[in-house]
Amino acid sequence: MVKKYKLYLETIMRSIKYIIIAFFLCLSLPSVSKVGYRTNELKRLATVLHIQTDKQQVGYQRVVDRGESIVLHVNEDSEIDHIGLSLFPESMKKMGNKVVMEFIERYMLQLQYPPTTKTADMMMRDDNVKFIKGNLSTLKQLLPSDRFNLSYELFKYTASWQRGEKTILSITFPAEFELLRGINFIEAQQLFEGDSRKDVDFTSTTGQLNKKQLKSTSMANCYLYEGGYYLNKQLNANRYYIENKNGKLQPLLSEEHPVESIANLMLCPEISDHRKLTITERLYGFQTKDFQLPLKQWITFCMREHCEMYFGVQEVTATTVKATVLAVNTAENYNHMLTLTIPLSVITNPEGSIEAQLNCYLPTHNIRNLFGKDNSKKKARYHL
Repeated sequence: MVKKYKLYLETIMRSIKYIIIAFFLCLSLPSVSKVGYRTNELKRLATVLHIQTDKQQVGYQRVVDRGESIVLHVNEDSEIDHIGLSLFPESMKKMGNKVVMEFIERYMLQLQYPPTTKTADMMMRDDNVKFIKGNLSTLKQLLPSDRFNLSYELFKYTASWQRGEKTILSITFPAEFELLRGINFIEAQQLFEGDSRKDVDFTSTTGQLNKKQLKSTSMANCYLYEGGYYLNKQLNANRYYIENKNGKLQPLLSEEHPVESIANLMLCPEISDHRKLTITERLYGFQTKDFQLPLKQWITFCMREHCEMYFGVQEVTATTVKATVLAVNTAENYNHMLTLTIPLSVITNPEGSIEAQLNCYLPTHNIRNLFGKDNSKKKARYHL
């Protein structure tokens, strides 16, 4: 009996020893990040193509599958956020419309490997994508010297390739966020908080302004930068500046002028402080999600997304301003809408908080129906 008990203890001790050794071996091994996929469709494509990638190499990678050059991109979160036919060099994407170019790469690959529930023809019909000249096979005939052109008109893109004076391939497709990004609305909502928190390079634009660009106002030592308007003049990108003792322009922040000051808080990227947005994001299916975001981070996120921002006042009381901010992406036809309740105290309190209801990635036609037709004749807008 004693021998059996002793053998039992030895077995237990050996097991514990092996567990400890395995634990420390795991700690000593180099970490290998697990690659994920930004969307379900990218995961499907990678599975179909049996794509193998360097999970730790951030940036573009190229692989050859069945004789075709495939490009993919791994972001800093170790996610694959793009897979497509290799049609455009990285340098070209940096100079042009990267979202549209990567849509073309991805969609042309999707047509070759459509979902099991659809054919390529069904995909194109449902997505309103059309070959005006050439077809999918024409892609294989493209040369590096062929000239690529991209035009945008009436919520539609036309992409074409020319060889000399001859157009050899031409495709049209809608300027729709979900189609261009290859993501559905629910996925986009779920990703919004994480995307908005990502770091972005920021350069203040105040130094580029001078008095010649500004208009005098009825307020002493206060100047107006007319940033244009969206749908109606109550939704505008106007910003207000004062001249300090050194003769430099700085955004107006004064409780004596609450509406103008709050407009500056919501639109001026050069205001550096610790104000924050307390956000309730409205999700599909009447769900909500709460999170906080530095106000400056919100503005720089919109800049990174190439959105133009507009501010409009709904109501002013003795203690608060209720307002709306629209972040408008014309190229992809979506809008982020913030409905705000702003305490006047936040004007002079750099640690203050603003309550916000967020609806993200709203289609432009929904916003037009909500705020009215675009009667703007003057299209000059300040690009945040």
